[in-house]
Amino acid sequence: MSTLIYAASIILNLIVNFQIFNNQYSTVTLILWLLSIILLISASNPKQLIFERTKHAISHKSFLLLALLFLPLAVRIINYSPERIHGDDLLTAYFSANYDLGQDNFFSVVPKNRADWVAQFPTVYFALQKIFFLFFGENVLTIKLSILPYILTISLALFLITKNLLGKTTAIISIFLYSFFFPSLYLETLGLHFTASTAVFILFFYFLIRSLKSNQSSLAVLTGLLAGASYWFYLSSYIALPILVIAIFVKLISSPKIVTVKFSLLILIAFLMAIGPFVTYAARFNNYFFQRTNQVSLLSGEWSDI
Repeated sequence: MSTLIYAASIILNLIVNFQIFNNQYSTVTLILWLLSIILLISASNPKQLIFERTKHAISHKSFLLLALLFLPLAVRIINYSPERIHGDDLLTAYFSANYDLGQDNFFSVVPKNRADWVAQFPTVYFALQKIFFLFFGENVLTIKLSILPYILTISLALFLITKNLLGKTTAIISIFLYSFFFPSLYLETLGLHFTASTAVFILFFYFLIRSLKSNQSSLAVLTGLLAGASYWFYLSSYIALPILVIAIFVKLISSPKIVTVKFSLLILIAFLMAIGPFVTYAARFNNYFFQRTNQVSLLSGEWSDI
């Protein structure tokens, strides 16, 4: 049964790519893509795991841990200032506010006109921020508040990674350090989409660490999808694919078995399904993925003289 579901998810994803390639995007295209991802996840038996299984009853320690994970949010909110803005966070919010959820091609670019900003980026962050604005309004404060879910994701993933590698005590220390880490505190009291890129990458890294210790299909799918999602936001998470390739190579060398090959193949399939429509659009119409690097490349970039 799971094989049929895998096949259905791949076929739906290929249909989406075909529609994007032929410039036939509609809301149905987005729905089919989301359905293909949902089918892929369901076929991998996600009940096996999402995060580490916990059988602990709710206790005072659990509440303290939850409060700790919210500490970075509290520190950033306390340091909000309506007078401290950045041109890019206002531009980002402007593009999000004017994003048309029903009409704009989800797999295309923002802004539509490259001259409107330094470069063009995938639409995902802008679509999500648009939804946030629909619920909470459009002002300087909501621009800053719109990135809080990403900060919470970073806190959770950072804690889980450190706990997995170095133990719970070090994980707690890491959250305190992150709460007051000045580069993060600066960027995350603005409304820049760098934070979303960091959040999805660190979540990918968490599942990658777990997948190196296991051949569970649910881990493979989540790792691959999050590696692909690292290309939905900003260039700082583009390092996901090189890290993924190295990790798969190490896993295949250390455990050269059929089950490991199948596991690695499932990761790559999930990665391609997550990024496929975006790459199809970029290859067919506008390769925006490297616009920014082509600007700031030290020796050959458009801005290299500067």
